[in-house]
Amino acid sequence: MGTEIDFVIEGRASNAASTLTVYTTRPDTLGGATFLVVAPEHPALAAITTEGQRAAVDKYVKTVQSETDLGREEQDRPKTGVFTGSYVENPVNKAKMPVWVADYVLAGYGTGAIMAVPAHDERDFAFAIAFDLPVVSVIDPVMVRADAKDKTDFEKRRSIVAIVENQAGEILTINWGPTLGGRLTIGGKIEGNDTAKSTALREIAEETGYHDLELISVGTETVHYKYYAFSKRQAHDTDVTFVHVRLKSDARKAADLDESEKGNFTVEWVSRETAEREITEPLHRYGLEKFILGHSYTGPGILVNSGRFDGLDSTEARAAITEWLESKGIGRRAVKYRLRDWIFSRQHYWGEPIPIIHCPNCGAVPVPDDELPVVLPDIEKYEPTDTGESPLAAVPDWLNTPCPKCHRPARRETDTMPNWAGSSWYYLRYMDPHNDREFASRASLDYWGMVDLYLGGMEHTTLHLLYSRFWHQFLYDRKLVPLPEPYAARRGQGIVLAADGRKMSKSLGNVVNPTDIIERYGADALRLYTMFMAPYEETTPWSDERLNGVARFLHRVWTLAGDLSSASFVTPDSVGYENSLGAFETQVDRATHKVTKKVHDDLATMRFNTVVSSLMEYVNFLSAPDNRRRLLQENARGLRSRTLRTLLLLLAPAAPHITEELWHDLGESGSIHVAAWPTYDPALIKDEIVTVILQVNGRVRSNVLLPADVTEAEQAEAAAADPKVSRYLQGKTITKTIVVPRKLVNFVVRD
Repeated sequence: MGTEIDFVIEGRASNAASTLTVYTTRPDTLGGATFLVVAPEHPALAAITTEGQRAAVDKYVKTVQSETDLGREEQDRPKTGVFTGSYVENPVNKAKMPVWVADYVLAGYGTGAIMAVPAHDERDFAFAIAFDLPVVSVIDPVMVRADAKDKTDFEKRRSIVAIVENQAGEILTINWGPTLGGRLTIGGKIEGNDTAKSTALREIAEETGYHDLELISVGTETVHYKYYAFSKRQAHDTDVTFVHVRLKSDARKAADLDESEKGNFTVEWVSRETAEREITEPLHRYGLEKFILGHSYTGPGILVNSGRFDGLDSTEARAAITEWLESKGIGRRAVKYRLRDWIFSRQHYWGEPIPIIHCPNCGAVPVPDDELPVVLPDIEKYEPTDTGESPLAAVPDWLNTPCPKCHRPARRETDTMPNWAGSSWYYLRYMDPHNDREFASRASLDYWGMVDLYLGGMEHTTLHLLYSRFWHQFLYDRKLVPLPEPYAARRGQGIVLAADGRKMSKSLGNVVNPTDIIERYGADALRLYTMFMAPYEETTPWSDERLNGVARFLHRVWTLAGDLSSASFVTPDSVGYENSLGAFETQVDRATHKVTKKVHDDLATMRFNTVVSSLMEYVNFLSAPDNRRRLLQENARGLRSRTLRTLLLLLAPAAPHITEELWHDLGESGSIHVAAWPTYDPALIKDEIVTVILQVNGRVRSNVLLPADVTEAEQAEAAAADPKVSRYLQGKTITKTIVVPRKLVNFVVRD
């Protein structure tokens, strides 16, 4: 499986006679180590426990003895522990660190004693919060938006992101709508000698009007955020500070907005769950996690609070700190192989039998090849035996068998393999399922190659994915498969949490039963909501409110389809409706071809949530009163038919049942799910009208609608003629005119 370079730190407990060897995989975070944790089974625990704490430690260790290692490793379980009374010195900054014993550290992990860095390890963070231990951040995150990855010339700036909550705990957001950036928190540039606090209070007041605020905290981390500002044609490298404030009262004055901001966003208070789910910018989402939910940062970044190593990239810092510790004689490199315990032997009935026969004379003897596979017997009782053995031990006809070597009475192995054993290679069997001589022929394996896409949850990342790769590489080493890797690509789905933000659990009473949802809303609503609730990879809480919204959307589709497929027509109510459909027909077809391309592309990249949102916007467009009236005119028969057909085809993967029924209501005889997928015309997805932003000295003053084929000269001319711009040009000298085709005009002026 490969190796990692781990690091072992040695420190002496304050009252111990021997050295305590401490383990870490992240030497770059050692400056943020604020306490040390040892496993309850650690052999040095008795020596490092003070007399004053001995009774409490002994009691805790006795309690932990009844727990399983698997249970102790659960990420979300409450953190427990006891202070040993001893302290050790952090070798990086000489800080005094308390030594705790805690069950989340296993004796077999590293040395059984770890440097706890709560700012950069999730379990350490949870433990620190539970026992009010200090959290010191030593790695500032670096975020690079996709549009800045190929940029080299960055403009440095400082800015803030403000997280504002009211007395009810709701979060203040500005919603630009899906086409202009979606939902965000408040942000802004720190000017001159302004502080993060003063900038946050100013930006909140200017953008929302709220001004009666109190400061909760200013973040200790700086996020280095790189992005490309299209309006300024400049890549920005921004040092972002997060500010957390609370509304003292609802006092509000008029917002001081730029022309480009007026009417383009709405100020909305939303629940924390909604904010976490709908904030579109990763930078803002990071701030919410930090100040509201609490979190540790486990990614790469820039070192801070680390003395001589400040400013280093965390990857460089790992090597630098390792070398420094070795040069001082207080640490050493250690190679650790950390393949998880497979728990390969299970005391249950299901699973592949382990092909071993236990003979009193010959010992453990493999089952001969010509007797494989070992077939499980047909039994009625699957419960474990009173002795704790597998139920196979209670089937004498299967259990007792001759030894393959000496032919004397012997017994089969009654333990079976774990679930992972079969699922670690079964995908190969799909390539040649009827082969009764080998798991798959080489010809079939060469033909099919590797699995194109592996889908699985995060638990599959550490279990099934790990094991299947290990298994596959073993087969490759034996020249039984043609390729060293089993999968060409992998995507992991997020987890659906309960509405309270915790994992669903019967013990917590927060489980959502799919059967109940289907009975109330239908299978399509459940399917559509799980696609819509969040991006595929993200973990998100369940929301009955948003499920209701999806169900209402399906009702709207049903109603719209019924209207468009009916034979009743509206009476034109204006001269425009009496004439040919003309531009309206083009307008609807353009919207149809745009949504077809959007759904086609998003399905291919598994952006299921935007598939649904795009279809919702499309249905809103078709359902708008003027559009609906025009579609229901008799002379719109052809437009109405192709529009409804495309809508149902695009919705079919997400809502298979309702679309199948509506498809047949149109008179179609075959299933919608075998009908040809709709195509789009590239010429029809181009906009005829574009919105051009107008600036003077980089400040937005207005915007104008122009034809999509406008020339740069015409764009600049229209910008100069705009009344809201021209007043800023009067009496000024235009030193430069910057034109971004179909997007922006910026006049650089001076007095």
